[in-house]
Amino acid sequence: MIEPVPPYEVVKLKEILIPEKVIQILNELIMETWDGIEAIFSEEHFLERIPAEVEYNEDKEIGRNYLDIINIFEEAGWKVLYDWSVNTGGSFKFTIDSMYEACQNKLK
Repeated sequence: MIEPVPPYEVVKLKEILIPEKVIQILNELIMETWDGIEAIFSEEHFLERIPAEVEYNEDKEIGRNYLDIINIFEEAGWKVLYDWSVNTGGSFKFTIDSMYEACQNKLK
């Protein structure tokens, strides 16, 4: 009998589907834009940094794999907000409740 996939398995499967280079780019953007409180960057800035060697089709991937990183980063301890508007397009905002909380998550 086929069982429903639990949410934690979906997150793990998404990690496998997203190339390591994409996660690395996101990590770099977080570090580059981190101001001690939050890291904010545009979807356009993120997509521009995906190198040509990473197989990527914008029509296919937006909203499916490469931008479906919210759960992966939330599982790592971030609070992630994706916002989109007609005027500015999409943007990512990464925050934490506190550095103490972030360190506690690391110890688990």
